[in-house]
Amino acid sequence: MAQQDVRYYLNGVLLIVEGNKLKVVATDGHRLAFNAGNIEGNYEKQEIILPRKAVSELSKLLSDSDEKIELEFSTQQVKATFSGITLITKVIDGKFPDYERVIPKYDNHLSMKPHAGSTGFTTRCDFVSNEKFRGVRFVLTEKILVLSVAIVNKKEAQEEIETDLPR
Repeated sequence: MAQQDVRYYLNGVLLIVEGNKLKVVATDGHRLAFNAGNIEGNYEKQEIILPRKAVSELSKLLSDSDEKIELEFSTQQVKATFSGITLITKVIDGKFPDYERVIPKYDNHLSMKPHAGSTGFTTRCDFVSNEKFRGVRFVLTEKILVLSVAIVNKKEAQEEIETDLPR
């Protein structure tokens, strides 16, 4: 979540309930976190944005509990009940960005395991990167995966890893 972004709708977490699914989305404008899971019941689609403070409080209260939580939504607030505790919070009024447009849709999946040289590359990336840019570029061919990072002040790091992709 963003902390004090002028785009106030980023200062919270988007909850989407639809059918028997709950989706949770957060972004700070640069990175995006998404998770989805099944819930009991079958519900019409509802979207709400929980404020940062409410998410922090729920996180603290639920940190060492596996107990079920009951959520009740209205257009202006959310009520969370668990372990004899009731938390009521206002929701953020705003339109959350279309997160589905930025999540790539892939037909193929690739899994990799770290090799001995990968820790050296991550150390070099950390040295090259700065607070504003922490991205690593992945270029995958049939035989080689190239990982590279470069920033404005002309620092760069690159690593080539042989791959054994199925054809």
